[in-house]
Formats: sequence, C-alpha cells, structure tokens
Amino acid sequence: MKNKVKAITITVLLALSTQAACLSQGYRIDVQVEGLPNDTLLLGYHFGERKFIKDTALLDEKGRGGFADAKPLAGGIYLIVLPDKNFIEILITEKQFFSVYTRLEDPVKHLRFSGSPGNEAFLAYQKRMIGFQQRSGSINEKMRKWPAGSDSALYFRSQLEEINNEVRAFWESIISVEPEKLLSKIILAMRPLDMPEFDFPPGHSNPDSMQMVLGYGYQRDHFFDGFDFADSSLLRTPLLHNKLQHYITRLLIQHPDSLIGPVDRITGRAKAHPSVFQYVTVYLLNHFMQSNIMGHDAVYVHIAEKYYLSGDAFWADRSFLDKLSENVGKIKPNLIGVKGHELVMESLGGEWKSLHQLRAEYTILYFWEPDCGFCKTVTPMLFEIYNKMKSRGLEVFAVYTQDDRKEWQDYLNEHHYDWINVYDPHNQSGFRYYYNIISTPTLFLLDRDKKIVAKRIPVESLEPMLERLFTAGSI
Repeated sequence: MKNKVKAITITVLLALSTQAACLSQGYRIDVQVEGLPNDTLLLGYHFGERKFIKDTALLDEKGRGGFADAKPLAGGIYLIVLPDKNFIEILITEKQFFSVYTRLEDPVKHLRFSGSPGNEAFLAYQKRMIGFQQRSGSINEKMRKWPAGSDSALYFRSQLEEINNEVRAFWESIISVEPEKLLSKIILAMRPLDMPEFDFPPGHSNPDSMQMVLGYGYQRDHFFDGFDFADSSLLRTPLLHNKLQHYITRLLIQHPDSLIGPVDRITGRAKAHPSVFQYVTVYLLNHFMQSNIMGHDAVYVHIAEKYYLSGDAFWADRSFLDKLSENVGKIKPNLIGVKGHELVMESLGGEWKSLHQLRAEYTILYFWEPDCGFCKTVTPMLFEIYNKMKSRGLEVFAVYTQDDRKEWQDYLNEHHYDWINVYDPHNQSGFRYYYNIISTPTLFLLDRDKKIVAKRIPVESLEPMLERLFTAGSI
C-alpha cells in the first residue's frame, strides 16, 4: 500500500512539474483594472495596418483577471482592450510573466507594471514622448501667431529645434544602453532619417535642384537603415506597414523604372527573416496589383515573376501560383513600353487591315461596341479628338469586339465614324488575350513604332496627353 501511495505521489509530482515547465515556456499576464468589476478584457496585437484578438480575460468583482497559455506569445506591441474599445499598449518580449494595474478612470495615467522592466521602460518612454509633444504643440501654437521670418517666429523655431535635440538625445540614451531590446528597435525603426550635407562643385548653376536630386537619392537608399528586418517582432507593430506604405506611395517616383530597383532592395533585406519576407512580398504584390497608376502593372509582373513564380514564395500554393501565372500572361504583352501585338482584322468593306503597317505618329487602339452604354459617351468624344488631331498624325484603329456584323454596320452607317473600323468575328487575332480586354470601352495609345505609350486612358485625359506629345515632338 505504501509503495502504491508513493507511486501515485511521484506520478502527481511529475505531472505538476511537466505542467509547470509548459507554463514557464508560455505566458501569464495578470491584470487588475480598478473600477471594472465582473467584465471582460481582450488581449490583441498589431499586425500590419490591422489589429487582431489573441486572448480573453474575465475579471472578478475586484477587476482582477489574467491572460495565460502554455505557448509563449510572439513578440511585438500588444493591446489590452477595455470594454469601451480603448486600449493600453504593452510590449511582449522574452519575459512574459508579469502583472498590470490601472484604473478605469484614466487608464494610461494610472498604469503600472510589476515584473516587466521592458514595459516599465516602454511606459516611461511613452510619458516622456507625450511631454515632448505637449511642449512642441504649445510652441507651434505661439509661432502661428507671428509672420514667417519674423524675429518671434525664428525664436520659437529655435525652441522647437532644441526640443528636437532633446528627443534625439533621449532616444540615443535608450539605444546606447540596450540596442537589442525591442524598445530600442522600435525607436530605430521610427526615427527620422538624418540628411547629410552634400558638397557641390564651386559655381554650380542650380544648387537647389541638385540638393533635391541628391536628397531624393539618399532617402531612397537609406530609408530603412534603422529597421531590423531580422526581428519578426516588428511585424506585430504598425511600423513596418507604415514605413512600406510611405516609402512606396509617397517617397519614390511612381514610375516602374524608379520602383523596381527599390522593391528588389527591400525584398532582399526582408529575406533576413522568412515571416518578414512573406509580409513584405505579399504587401508589395497586392499594392501593385490593386494600383490604378498607369505602368504599375509592370512592377506587379516583376514581383510575380521574380518572387512567386520563381519558387521563392514558400507560402503560395499551386492553385494561387497557377492563377497568378495566368494573370501575368494576360498583362505582360501590353505593358507600357512594349510593342503592341500585331492585329490583322477585317474592315467593313471586307479588306484586311494591319495595325503594325499603319503609318501614324500616334495611334489610338480603341476597343468598343455599339450597345455599351459608356461607349456611347466615349466614342463621340474620341471622334472629336480624332478630327482635331488627324492632320497632325493621329489615327484611330477601332476594334468592334463583338461578331454581329449588322449591328456594327448599322451603327457606323448612322454615325459616320470614318476612322479605321475593323472586327474579328472568329477571334483569330487573339486581341482579348494580347490586350487583356475584359470590358469596353478600352483605349491604348501607341507611338509610331506601335509601342504602348499609355493604356486604359480616360477619354478626358487623352487630348491634353496628345497635345503634350505632339508639342514635344515638334520642338
């Protein structure tokens, strides 16, 4: 009997020690919100531009509860979400057993941590930064009352610069002590880029313009210098998404030739961590896929081919890759700068017309149909532009996209559009594939060599665009 009791005791102790070992590897965050009895808290986290819920805590009559699990949390900035949807931000690092105390009345003011030096430092950092912001706001308010360039305005500007210097010194005091801590990495990631002084040759004719060019190049190449792509904790903060969005949409020149190089540099650095590489690459693919800026589809195709269809995108399944490959196949033949695919089609009189053999300075390739409501608005507007500019070398290659010859003929006889009218009733030319025609009306602008200058252009934008092109060509 004694041996049996001993065996049971050993078994229980082993079970308890196993449970404790699992818990020690997980997390436990005890929370008390004074003034919030018998309610619910949520534990959320940032991920990109969105927020997600990870855990739930039920509070007792004294507002006490906790979040716990045997599996540790991934690092980042997390949120203790109150019932009114306000939240408290906390850092999750390697130490995940700590307690949080606050009051329902002004939770940030009364926030306290126990057992988490990282969160104590984070709280002190936030309070100090709020102080800096309040001082700056007060000075800006005073400065707005004075004319720019006045002695008073210059005085207040010098005070702002002093505060900026204090902020930089404060950041450096944190980074220099614990550079590998998450708080330091957050500061490094969000710290503005310090622009160097550029040297110009003596007597340079336009130093301001050169300053802008060199400044742009420096920001383009150094914007992410402070960001640690090897630390996936930064995924669970708003920082990476915000920096990517600002860099891609606001800092870079929105031309494919100016975008592809920086895109490759970012993805190359993001390969320091698989999850970061996945986030960056997915963000970039989706951004350029959804962009309405003409020419961005070239960047989309580049990302798709280099990182997805090459096999680097380990998260993409076969079904997704097949659809992506099909989509790239539709877009690639009609990218800006590519020579438009040859179309040989039948005219109303039964003659065959070749797009490539058409002699014109600029050619509008127009896909349309008579029954399309929008075409009924666009076609007469386009005809007016054609009549204004055909003497300057403009031609229109108008493709009727359906196969009802009588409908087509009756419409043309009624409206007398005397540009080049063609159709392809048996779809022998493949125009839908090569020009990705999924709706009408669709306009492409081709140069004399039939390279695509612009595509899917609103007819309202066409005349000023042509005017600029014809004028530039005549200089």
